[in-house]
Amino acid sequence: LLVAMLVAAWLRNSRYGAWLQAVRDNEDSAAALGVNVFRVKLRAVMISGALMAAGGAFYSQYLHYIDPHLAYGPSVSVEALLGPIVGGIGTLWGPVLGAAVLHLLGELTRNLMGEAPGMNLVVYGVVLVVMVLFLPSGFIGLLRRLRGKAKT
Repeated sequence: LLVAMLVAAWLRNSRYGAWLQAVRDNEDSAAALGVNVFRVKLRAVMISGALMAAGGAFYSQYLHYIDPHLAYGPSVSVEALLGPIVGGIGTLWGPVLGAAVLHLLGELTRNLMGEAPGMNLVVYGVVLVVMVLFLPSGFIGLLRRLRGKAKT
């Protein structure tokens, strides 16, 4: 996690990060400005693959077992996509905060509801609807708004 956060911080403040944003926003405009779109995309896939390979290696060492359902089941997929939404998409600390909140919420659901299959996914669905309706910028956006109101 620390390495991934350092890479994300580097991307935020580097020239390559600006190239990535330019390619994401408009490939043709980025190419017109002299950005090698293919090279930028290839390097992004390499960085992503390296981080995912390291994460997978640590994950398999932790579990001592590899099962597609453990790594690619609906619960894991939902948590991976919902974490940044809850924390704040496009922020450095948002996905970390979202993952922590979801983990605590999942454990709380398991403790209150027992091992009812799929109950945590129902709670995650409710959280997703609430976040989209009331906090579209996630908890980081809420904290920024509260900090802005505190300054005025």
